[in-house]
Amino acid sequence: MKCLKRTVPALVILLVFGVCCSACYAGDIKDAVKLHDKGKREFRREDYKEAADYFKQAINDCPDNALTPVSMYYLADSYEKMGKDSKARATYKELVAKYKSGYWVQQAEKQLQAG
Repeated sequence: MKCLKRTVPALVILLVFGVCCSACYAGDIKDAVKLHDKGKREFRREDYKEAADYFKQAINDCPDNALTPVSMYYLADSYEKMGKDSKARATYKELVAKYKSGYWVQQAEKQLQAG
């Protein structure tokens, strides 16, 4: 019985970690965060092409992490600011289709309704 008491919590931890991190390794997630941050920096500097490149790379390097919807939204916004409206709309639509709900989905839906 003592063995079972120790094993069950360890299995739960491994299961949760596996579900949360199945798509990306910790290093991939850290890299995606760094790329996202660089994209945000370039976005604030109004270098939307460079920002879009960083956001695309963050999405591609680790597509299933918590920052992906944010990166997708800013990627679409970067496209919009560069005048690439069809790419922006396609990215907003992809964000809505993939995630279905959440803050960034709501923002993407607003952009789709506005344009």
